Amino acid sequence: MKSLKVALFVAVVSMGAPVVANAAPALKIAVINVEKLVTSSPQYTQAQAQIKAEFEKRGNELQAKGKQLAQDVDTFQKNADVMTPDDRVKKENDLMTRRNDLKYQEQKFQQDFQGRNQQLSQQVMEKLKSTITKIAQKDGYTLVLQDPIFADSGFDITDQVLSHLKSEK
Repeated sequence: MKSLKVALFVAVVSMGAPVVANAAPALKIAVINVEKLVTSSPQYTQAQAQIKAEFEKRGNELQAKGKQLAQDVDTFQKNADVMTPDDRVKKENDLMTRRNDLKYQEQKFQQDFQGRNQQLSQQVMEKLKSTITKIAQKDGYTLVLQDPIFADSGFDITDQVLSHLKSEK
């Protein structure tokens, strides 16, 4: 009786095994190197050039203001002993006001720069994601891994994605 149960169990399990094997879809895996994609993509290069064009002039103006302020502070320190008390107070107040204004302008510059950089970086990342998704769907990948610790080079589609990005430039 016991051997009949075992035989029946083995028969049922072996009948269901082909069904289970056929039910699981084939796993097709790809890997990508995001750092290489970002730094080598024309979209990233274009975004960096755009940021430079937008902020370079303003950054140079702030640097020039900072140098001028430093020179004025140096001149004030050299001449403070020969100035009248009223002139010295006026000049100190003027220099402090200019320094505070410069600090505010520098902070505003940094905030604007970071905000714009983040905005453009997000656009680049969205483009990367959509391109990777298109390639994965077109080539039938079921899983795309980002920057694994190790993967055989046969799984790497980074260059394929990069060439697609370059053609869409």
